[in-house]
Amino acid sequence: MRRFFILFSLLSVVSLVQGILKGIVVFNGIAIFPDIALIILVLFSVEFGRGVGQSAGWLGGILEDFALAQPLGVNAMVKMLMGTTFGALKGRFVVGAVLVALFTVGVATIFKYAVTWLIARIFGLEIYSLFGMMMNMLVELALNLLITLPIFWLVRRILKAVADFIRWEQKI
Repeated sequence: MRRFFILFSLLSVVSLVQGILKGIVVFNGIAIFPDIALIILVLFSVEFGRGVGQSAGWLGGILEDFALAQPLGVNAMVKMLMGTTFGALKGRFVVGAVLVALFTVGVATIFKYAVTWLIARIFGLEIYSLFGMMMNMLVELALNLLITLPIFWLVRRILKAVADFIRWEQKI
């Protein structure tokens, strides 16, 4: 249970900081910032399953909506769908596999933009032009794949440290 509190705390902080920085780090209308919250969400969803992925995705998305001052619920819906989708992969892959981490993060980045575009079209929101969205997606995909391995290593270390702490605490 404590691992989930660590997950939600980590994801909350990362989503807020990321949301603030995404509005600041922009070059020619393209946000040059990787989606660290997405990477953490995908890794935790594959590790812990649908329920955790869905809850974490919704929480991270709502916080990101607040930080970016976007229509409330758009990022929350997208990230909740991603947490649910990638949570369905629980037990199907060895989460320690590096190629699986890269593949799932790459697919999740493309999935995020496809679902965001679809939601924007359904509700008539003019968030992105298609060309601008594709450019953002390509830049973010490259950055996400570049930092997936360090984030993956860090998340594994955090999970191991929490598990060790829980085992140590139970001995006392």
